[in-house]
Amino acid sequence: MYSVKEIILTEDWDSVKSTFAQFHLTLILKYSSTCAKSHTIKYEISEWLEKYSSKVPMQLVQLDVKKRPEISEIISSHFSVSHASPQLIIVNTNGTATHFANQYDAIDLILTFRF
Repeated sequence: MYSVKEIILTEDWDSVKSTFAQFHLTLILKYSSTCAKSHTIKYEISEWLEKYSSKVPMQLVQLDVKKRPEISEIISSHFSVSHASPQLIIVNTNGTATHFANQYDAIDLILTFRF
């Protein structure tokens, strides 16, 4: 099973940071609600989580960068990554992140990973 959280407030991000240790993987998806590619990626990641989250605990954290650009910048700063959309940041249990210069590499990696 996996958890899905939508970040709306800065406090939501603060809450998410405190949960990293509870999950084998935290996938932070920064997307645009007006971007067709973002919608496709959200769907693909959800399908992947449905398939593999029964093996290890995971959470999906989503942020609409159009609605909350200031929180997008806070997250980018926290992980020292450049802003992108769509953007997938993969966080492990100790809160360190894997990030790729090409966001589609990160998305491809997670969607092709098998447990």
